[in-house]
Amino acid sequence: MGKKIILLLLLALCPVVHAASNTAGAFTRYNTDARIAGLGGAGVALSKDATGVYWNPANLSSLDRNNFNITSSKAFETDYLSAFLAMPGKTFSWGIGYTGAHIDDILGTQQNSDNRSEKTGANYTYNATALYLATSLAITQQLAIGVTGKYIEEKIGTSNPQGTGLDVGITYQPLSWLRLATHAQNLAAPSLAGEILPTTYSGGLSLSLLDKTLILSSEAEKQTGRSTKFNSGIEYWPVNCLAIRAGLHDSHLTFGTGLCLDTLHLNASWEAPYQDNLDALYRFSASLNF
Repeated sequence: MGKKIILLLLLALCPVVHAASNTAGAFTRYNTDARIAGLGGAGVALSKDATGVYWNPANLSSLDRNNFNITSSKAFETDYLSAFLAMPGKTFSWGIGYTGAHIDDILGTQQNSDNRSEKTGANYTYNATALYLATSLAITQQLAIGVTGKYIEEKIGTSNPQGTGLDVGITYQPLSWLRLATHAQNLAAPSLAGEILPTTYSGGLSLSLLDKTLILSSEAEKQTGRSTKFNSGIEYWPVNCLAIRAGLHDSHLTFGTGLCLDTLHLNASWEAPYQDNLDALYRFSASLNF
């Protein structure tokens, strides 16, 4: 897919293809950690690092050390980057985060009198940024609630829409090997250039079995105005330092692998293309405990 695209279609092409029909802010859904992506995107009950700022802030209460996570990827001519930092506490845990998307050298076009596209001679750059601040309260040893406040902006040409929003999550762990969670993303929805970002409700569970060498995760995801999606994944550690992963993201196959080097975890994932004319999605992440 070339860069010579109609300007008005840009926001629909640069985010995730499977985002909602509302395209504003959809780039945030692409900046997912490679580990969770390899598990089909089923992260509401699974994230146990700083990416909980995005997936479910209540999960931050399960951290026992500071964590920093960074993810990089490129797809649809777009560069994506995300970074999250989390700091656990006895009662409150905290996290901050950034996600961004960037495209250079976009050639603008317009419709001429014959309804054909012609170049305007203008070049554009697309920059999108989301900033997050999250906190989690451990109500009991089993129950936690978290909130994430966020600021989102997108810049292209002279357009610079901005908005703020709020996510809320709850985590309940009745057993050491079972975690239940629910998350409302955009419960207080940002509005960008008059377009309100859709609210997404997720609920799911994760299982940690065979002395934590086998991990299963599953969730249902319902976005306003769209049908329910089901995501699931499996992670297996054949040896202490190596993980292999597979999943289904709304019926699309995902695979991943992870390497544990003491406090440093390296992860990579692959997701099947959503359309025949699009490439597969690759993500690479590094996670550091300190």
